[in-house]
Amino acid sequence: MGIGKSIISQYFTIDGRKWYIRFYPDGYSAVDSAWIAFYAQTFYKPQFCAVRAEFTFQLLGANGEVRHTRRSDRACKYDTFCNSWGIRRYIDRNQLESAALAALHNDSITVRCTITIHQARRRSVPVDRPGLVKMPDQPASVHDQNAIRFLASGKAPFDVRFDVDGEIFEAHRMVVAAQSPWFEGLLYGHGREAGESDLVEVGGGVVGADAFRGVLHFISNDELPTTVTAKSVKGQYESTLRLFEAADYYLMDRLKMMCAIKLGDFITARTPPWTRSRNTPRRTRARSSSRRARTSRSAEE
Repeated sequence: MGIGKSIISQYFTIDGRKWYIRFYPDGYSAVDSAWIAFYAQTFYKPQFCAVRAEFTFQLLGANGEVRHTRRSDRACKYDTFCNSWGIRRYIDRNQLESAALAALHNDSITVRCTITIHQARRRSVPVDRPGLVKMPDQPASVHDQNAIRFLASGKAPFDVRFDVDGEIFEAHRMVVAAQSPWFEGLLYGHGREAGESDLVEVGGGVVGADAFRGVLHFISNDELPTTVTAKSVKGQYESTLRLFEAADYYLMDRLKMMCAIKLGDFITARTPPWTRSRNTPRRTRARSSSRRARTSRSAEE
């Protein structure tokens, strides 16, 4: 027949498409003329979408036994650009015509072609239907809770020491600096980063040891210390006031606001006697003196 010329089989239908086999007895091209070639081709129709398929060609003997098999190495895409795929070097022509293979019978060959269509997976579309399982909402973040829990466990070694009124406090340098601009400037400002053995005095004559203990408690736990919730109302007021002053000194706005709200509870209720102004008796005495002066003038008149 000649190189590049083919024999076409009768068509067969798979998945609604018509297919047929092309047999090249003298080779698909000049460089492949020593081998026979088989191709699986489909009739392309506009209403059909592209399809991927694998194919297998089997040479059968006179009794239907398989004498030689080759298959595609992957799923090939059949579309408008290419509707024919095959194996150029299916078998050497000399091997095909040999008696050992026994594939020739009555000057003809029998070929079995198997085509496997790869069906495209359909993407599921979410549908809100009653009765379907409803997935829970995304869990809330526990990032900050995990950090607080780890710090409270005591497993992280302290790397800075503070001196307040002669009492030494140990803390975590980075955690303290992250919660207070004042400590950030002290520990990391101007390129400074004190060593682990440094002892830093931070009271400044304003903050006492008890108040500073409350500041560290707030930094590690994000809550007011238990001293501001003591049983004694006067003790609560004094502890909260000292903590408020410490928060103002260390530029800790959140702690300062929490203390202010706590102090507001004492003012909106019945004002305690220890919070009254010391000038109150003087104003009372001044009003009494004025009454006596007016009474004396009336008597003289």
